[in-house]
Amino acid sequence: MRMQEICKISGFTKRNIHYYIKEGLLSPASDVQNGYYDFSEEEVKRLSLIRLFRNAGLSISVIRSILNTPDSTGLYLNQHIKELHKEKERLEGILSAMNDLFERLPVNTDIDKLYALGTQIHIPEICSYPESDSFDANDKLQVNRILWIHFLPEPPLTEYQEFLWQKLNHLTNIQYNENCRKIRQFLHTLDITDIDRLFKKKDKHINYVASLDHDGCLQYAEEMKNRIRAFMKNKENIDAWKRYYSLYIYPEIQIYDSEICSIMLEISPLFVDYCTNIHLTCERVYVWLQQTLEGKALEKQLLDLFDDKIDLIHSQHGELELLANFPQLILGADW
Repeated sequence: MRMQEICKISGFTKRNIHYYIKEGLLSPASDVQNGYYDFSEEEVKRLSLIRLFRNAGLSISVIRSILNTPDSTGLYLNQHIKELHKEKERLEGILSAMNDLFERLPVNTDIDKLYALGTQIHIPEICSYPESDSFDANDKLQVNRILWIHFLPEPPLTEYQEFLWQKLNHLTNIQYNENCRKIRQFLHTLDITDIDRLFKKKDKHINYVASLDHDGCLQYAEEMKNRIRAFMKNKENIDAWKRYYSLYIYPEIQIYDSEICSIMLEISPLFVDYCTNIHLTCERVYVWLQQTLEGKALEKQLLDLFDDKIDLIHSQHGELELLANFPQLILGADW
């Protein structure tokens, strides 16, 4: 459909539409002969969501991230809900203060009287949402979604899968509450670009590993060796690993290597394929680390360098795999 029709359907002006195209919220096809935009039903849906989220007060950059990386939606909505609650408290404080000022205002007001009253009235300051705010049920649910969303089957889930998903959430909240809190704190250190990259690269990586055949796993094991060697030569990688280890790496791996994993194995065929392949791959790397001169030397270097910020043995395969892919998944380097 052409610009005139999309404007009529969406209620947006041409200027709005061009702005959203410029900002990367829309990407309609363009007629090569006349240069006119050709809008699809997908663009109609995007415009509807743009109106919804703009009316809710979300920024253009956040809406762009949601539209381009829908799996990140819960993270942004949870944060926005918290900000709205904070703003609601501030507005209620302002309303109370203004009512108090109005009721005490004398009929014959002058600057001195107004100043005297003003010194007795407290107006809450405009401030950003603090990182240390409460950690609630929505936060826990969102962390769980981030941990497992790449493995979940396409909706709708079966009744049994829904039951298992609720069970998984329950166990995580009870047994790994502090881990979830730390992961949430880590996510709040990321900007929008970091979040988009984390979601997209993690999804790409998981699907790649799950798709490997036996020979592909053996080849991937060799790639992991090379990546670990390269990792060790980069001080930025090492410093970032140490910085994120307690806040993100260790808490996430503890959850992935827990009994919760067995629940996800029942929910997700993709997770079954991923686990099978990553176990085969990492076992081959472990043998190299522990039974070859080159591997033993590298393992000793890792242990000496990271001290208590690495635990390759007790973390099963989680730390080893992340060590090989950390620069790409967390720091944004190319594979």
